[in-house]
Parts: sequence; structure tokens; C-alpha cells
Amino acid sequence: MPRKNTEKKIRDWSISYEPDNISRVIESKKELSKLSLYTKFKEIDEAYENRVSRILDSYGVHGAVRGLYRSFMEELVRAKNTYGSKSFNMKATALAQKYLYYGCSEEIIRSILSVFGVELILKTTRIITMGLG
Repeated sequence: MPRKNTEKKIRDWSISYEPDNISRVIESKKELSKLSLYTKFKEIDEAYENRVSRILDSYGVHGAVRGLYRSFMEELVRAKNTYGSKSFNMKATALAQKYLYYGCSEEIIRSILSVFGVELILKTTRIITMGLG
């Protein structure tokens, strides 16, 4: 026995797709989306400006290389908002290895990870640096 009869399904569909109803739903979702995007980007910008840029300044990192470390930090923020603590630590380690392959300094990577409360445990550091050289 179906949960809704066909006539009720058609009526519900017709009501939900009326132009007046659609515009109200879209407007309400638009405001929520703007707020969500604003808070996410604000969190990323604050994390970079207040913490990571200071680390980069202390190591004397300038120019385009800063963008690489910012990308690392942005991926960490996204992962922190997506995963639980144990999964986040695993993801952070994987991201660290990825950015070490890109040529980032292990010392700076460790400093950025410490901002997020992650201790980097790499058993493959020598392999990574040997492969790059």
C-alpha cells in the first residue's frame, strides 16, 4: 500500500512548484547560503591572519610561497570542519605529506599543524626528502 496516493503526490508537487512558493524558498535559502559562506571564509581569513601569517613571518617566507602554505591551512580548516578528531588527525597527516611533496618546509608544516593541535608523526620524511633531491 503506497504511503501517498497519486493524486496527493501530484497536488503536493504542483503546490511546491508554483512560482510564488519557489521564489520564497529560494530567497530564504539564499540568505542562509550567504551567511554560511561568510562565516566559513571569515574563519579561514582569521586563522590565516591571526596565526599562520605570523608563523610564516617568523620563518621569513615571502611572496608566492605564502600562497602554498595558505592553501595548506585552508585545507586543514575544511578538514577540521568535516572530520572528527581522530579522522582529522589522519587527514592532517595526509595533507602534510602532500604539501611536503610540493616542497614545503617540514618545520613550517609542523608549526602550522600545532595551531590546529596536531602533532605530525611522519615515518616517511626521509623518503620524501630523498625523492625530492
